[in-house]
Amino acid sequence: MAKVNYPYSTSLKRPLPAWPIKEACKPFLKAKTSEEYILASFEVLNLWNNYTGKYKEIDLWDFSPPSEAGDTDGWDWQTCTEVILPMCSIHGAPFDPFDKGNCYHNETEYLNNCLKIYSSIGYTKEMFDPYFVQNNYGYEWPNASNIIFSNGNYDPWSAGRWREITTNEGSLYNLIIEDVGEMYDFMGSNKNDTESVLNVRKMERMHISSWIL
Repeated sequence: MAKVNYPYSTSLKRPLPAWPIKEACKPFLKAKTSEEYILASFEVLNLWNNYTGKYKEIDLWDFSPPSEAGDTDGWDWQTCTEVILPMCSIHGAPFDPFDKGNCYHNETEYLNNCLKIYSSIGYTKEMFDPYFVQNNYGYEWPNASNIIFSNGNYDPWSAGRWREITTNEGSLYNLIIEDVGEMYDFMGSNKNDTESVLNVRKMERMHISSWIL
């Protein structure tokens, strides 16, 4: 939900209201008893899975219905071939949804899970290449230039961003968009756009124009 925290309603992942994170917090702000906290948890699940009220039942394991969010199998296939993404936490439950432990994944366990999912359609262990990105693109790019890295500071992926503040080194620019999720600067113009994204888009246009003119 944090990935699509925008100031207007969207259906990018699935139908959601404007500022869905704020909406998700409201039931918990009102809750006082254990029963009310449980009901608040249901309201958040319903917000994510059934904001439009279209469904009579919620399947918690149906993460991305193709009819609304597109089929995720293409991305999942990538995570079993060339874009291996270990998920981990230094804290674990109940502070984090990922298992406690360091971020060096168990390759055998990861591979076995991929085989379980995709072997029926021809997937083999030879397709598992956890170091594809590093080996093909390198670990460092000392001569990199003319790149803009933009991140919404609510985007969970922004934990891996290049810099934590808006800054630059030469023609490498790091731009932070306040209070929103991912890809907000790529979205179409909207009357509810924040001042932060308007400024970031202006900087992006300015920098890119200077590179191509």
